Amino acid sequence: MVVGWAVVAANPGVARAGGEGGAPAWLVWRPGEGTAECPSARGFADKVEQRLQASADEAARRQAVTIAVELGRIPAGLRGWHARLQVNRVADGSPIGSRSLEEGDASCESVADVVSFFATLVLSGAPAPLDGPGPAGPEAAAPPSVAPPVGPPSVRAPSPAPLVSPPPSPAPPVASVAAVVAPPAAAPPRWTAAVDAGPIVAIGLLPGVSYGAQASAAFGPPGGGRARVGLALWPDRRSQSDASTGADANLVMMTLGLCPLSARGRGRVLEGCVGGDIGRLSATGVGLDESRNQSHLIVDLSAGARLEQMIVGRLFAAVEARAEVPLLRVRIVYAGPAGEVREVFRMQPVAAVGQLQLGWLFSP
Repeated sequence: MVVGWAVVAANPGVARAGGEGGAPAWLVWRPGEGTAECPSARGFADKVEQRLQASADEAARRQAVTIAVELGRIPAGLRGWHARLQVNRVADGSPIGSRSLEEGDASCESVADVVSFFATLVLSGAPAPLDGPGPAGPEAAAPPSVAPPVGPPSVRAPSPAPLVSPPPSPAPPVASVAAVVAPPAAAPPRWTAAVDAGPIVAIGLLPGVSYGAQASAAFGPPGGGRARVGLALWPDRRSQSDASTGADANLVMMTLGLCPLSARGRGRVLEGCVGGDIGRLSATGVGLDESRNQSHLIVDLSAGARLEQMIVGRLFAAVEARAEVPLLRVRIVYAGPAGEVREVFRMQPVAAVGQLQLGWLFSP
């Protein structure tokens, strides 16, 4: 984590407390672009009150301060989040100090937790590590001049000695205490895991449009780059060369994939994935004088996209579409009456596969 101190120039006027998302009077909430997954102003205020174990509104009135929080993504080209907390006096809006931080790996939620920690220190009156002390108070006014006493009209009073104010006593020295408060350490990112299952449909792997079932598991860091392993089964699908002869073919495939590209929104993940498949295609002749089982190795490469949407709790739905390119184009043939080779089915150069799934997320 990169943590920095910032001295804030005075803002003219009194800062307006409150903001979007139901912010309380003591909080000025300034979310940037791309913060949909971040806490709302009300959610941030709740974090502070949970730490205080008391009313944040009352604490802010006692300290006579407002707190402005800016939260957003680090500029394009970098990853992560930046946040800035500024403490202002209620009386004139002048700044007391600020705290800035940037985090490249943690989530927006964990960055907001760190900022709420510093806001809690400020509202509790504990020494908070903020730079930029407020301007010194106004200088003490000079004592009023005292007119010399005047005697009765008939008697001239002697001139009094000039009134000299004694020099002010020096203020007693105040011991400065440096408080070093370590922010809560951001928890290391924990990998997510998920399992899902559902129907699968393919065009080009088996004769015609074939339907089957699929199950898979995925794991990886929360920021993206998940690995996926799956198993798909297609039952017998018949292909006929004429009205009386043909073949029944079925397919079993194992998939290994990686999804290095991802875009995340509120409860939604869109991923770009690549991978490979290995399996076995089995075929049995139909309507032939002599029928033999054939078994062929299947190896192909795939690329596609996957969209996941959280439904409730950790339950999610997913849809996936991909193209598969067989490295070995298997064909099913049989020998005709004259010994000629007749083709029943041949894999397409490019096959299309689609999946619908329900799954469960095991992320922390």
